[in-house]
Amino acid sequence: MTSEEISASGSTAASLRSGSIKVAVGLAFFGGATYAFQTVTARAVGTVSYADFAVFWGLVYGVGLGAFLPFEQEVSRRVSEQYARGGSGAAVLRTAYRAAAGVTLILALAMLVVVPLVSKGTLSHSASLWAASVAAFAGLGLAYVSRGGLSGTRRFSHYSRQLGVEGGVRLAAALVLPLAAVTSPWPYAAVVAIGLFVAVPLTARSTWRQPATGEAPIALSDLGRSLGAVIISSTIAQLLVNFGPVVVRLLSQPSEQALAGRFMAAALVARLPIFLFAAIQAVLIPRLVDAVVRGDHRGFVRSVRAVMVPTVALGLLGMLGCAALGPQILRLVLGPDFALPRLDITLLAASTGLFLVTLVLQPAAISLKRHRQAALTWVAAAVVFGLGCLLPLSPVRTVEIALIVATAAAVAGLSVLVLRGVAAHEAEMARARELPGA
Repeated sequence: MTSEEISASGSTAASLRSGSIKVAVGLAFFGGATYAFQTVTARAVGTVSYADFAVFWGLVYGVGLGAFLPFEQEVSRRVSEQYARGGSGAAVLRTAYRAAAGVTLILALAMLVVVPLVSKGTLSHSASLWAASVAAFAGLGLAYVSRGGLSGTRRFSHYSRQLGVEGGVRLAAALVLPLAAVTSPWPYAAVVAIGLFVAVPLTARSTWRQPATGEAPIALSDLGRSLGAVIISSTIAQLLVNFGPVVVRLLSQPSEQALAGRFMAAALVARLPIFLFAAIQAVLIPRLVDAVVRGDHRGFVRSVRAVMVPTVALGLLGMLGCAALGPQILRLVLGPDFALPRLDITLLAASTGLFLVTLVLQPAAISLKRHRQAALTWVAAAVVFGLGCLLPLSPVRTVEIALIVATAAAVAGLSVLVLRGVAAHEAEMARARELPGA
């Protein structure tokens, strides 16, 4: 590596470290505001209505986040490539916003079928769940395309600010709605979309106005081909981590409808490490893409290893913390009505630790352009989860065991995929260097 390349690599690493810190600040506030918002919601509406809110949350952050998180990852990858060559990435963003609008419409139509199956309520109840979910889907589409652009162009201050504004709206709602004695779950659900619609225009307008000077237009079909496989991967992954309350409700008897709310409450405690990891994930893809573009395979492996070690430690710490103090924290934060046994909270934390590992391996696979293979891995994990849900246990325990075996299968598959991808890319670069004129 030349001295110029070493200097550029060091500059990039320093920039990305700084970006991690900036995003971490926004995420810390966003995570705290979200926990406060959900805690207040649970106490204000009670266990049965909070089960309805949990189903809404599972749909939005299972189906919706699964569909739109790939936009951030793929837009960040493509914009990073253009940014490294002196472009703005505006052509990618314009196509991505159009694609996100199309996905929102598809999800809105799909929810006409899904919502009546999971709501188990009146027509008015189903209509409220559908409207709140679709509004949140639209907000997520705007947010994750814009975050991909901000991440890819290293605008981590704007990225952090967007999280801060969204968290601020949730925090304000947590103060105002209980004071107004609101006990219906649907105004609280509406806050999720409102926060997104406020935050995105305030922080991402610069990405909308960037000229695409010297950049070829990106065909919708081209973006769709790469996004399709990533959406499959991400949707399954997010369904596994967020759809638990919905599955618990489907497995529960009519007398057990509050179980979904208790499961959601325990998940809030067990999945705190995911919030702590997200600051690293936001800057991981640009770092890995930069290493792939330079052909720096050792740097790629070092970056993955440098993130993997604290990720595994964070997962283990979360599991030990839940084993020691999970029930006490749950009672302290949400009250005795939301109690679950220590083993259940610990099992949820174990599945969270495994899921955190996939959050490192999945971006690594995307950076190596192993989109389709990653999708097949997640399809296999979904099959494992479905088989796990056939276990003759209680609804909560069944979902917990199914989550553990499914995320373990995803970790195994993605690990093999990344190792093979690095070896294949290294061999490809070696062949290219051997060509005449290389």
